Amino acid sequence: MDQLRQLQNIIQATSREIMWINDCEEEELLYDWSDRNTEISRKQETFSKRMSQLEVKEKELNKLKQECDQLVLSQHPASDKIEAYMDTLQTQWSWILQITKCIDVHLKENAAYFQFFEEAQSTENYLKNLQDVIRKRFICDKNMSLQVLLEQIKELENQMGQKLPHKKKTDYLSCPVSCPHSGHIEHTA
Repeated sequence: MDQLRQLQNIIQATSREIMWINDCEEEELLYDWSDRNTEISRKQETFSKRMSQLEVKEKELNKLKQECDQLVLSQHPASDKIEAYMDTLQTQWSWILQITKCIDVHLKENAAYFQFFEEAQSTENYLKNLQDVIRKRFICDKNMSLQVLLEQIKELENQMGQKLPHKKKTDYLSCPVSCPHSGHIEHTA
C-alpha cells in the first residue's frame, strides 16, 4: 500500500509539473511577435519574471527527480512508469528551455530592430529639416553674382564641418537595408 501511495504522489507531482510547463509553453508560443506589437519592454519584463520562475522550478524538478531516482533504485514495482513520466517531464523541460533561449535572442534582435528604425526616422526628419533650411537659405538663380554663390558654398562647408560628428554615429550593418524612399535630392550648381 505504501508503494502505491508513493507512485500516486510521484505521478501527481510529475503531472502537475508537466501541465505547468505546457501552460508556459503555450503562453510563449501564442505571443504576437509581429511589427504591430511594440510592447517589447513589457515582454522583456514578463520574460524576466518567467526566467525567475524557471530558476525556482528547476530546483523543484531536481528534488522531484531525486525522489523518482530513489524509487527506481529501490526497485519500485512501477519503476518503468516512473521513468516514463520523468522522461516526459525532462523532454518538456528541455523544450521550454529551448523556447526561452529563442525568446532571449528574439528580444535582443527586436530591440535592435526598433532602435535602428527609430534612429533612421530621426535621421530622416533631421535631413528633411536640413534640406528645407538649405533650400530657403541658399536660393540660386541666374542673376546671382559668382561672389555671392562662393560665399554660400563656403558657409555650407562650414555648416557641414559642424554636422560631421553625426557621421561617427553610424555603424556598418551586417545585412543590407532597403529604403522605401523613392525621391531624390536635386543639387544645383
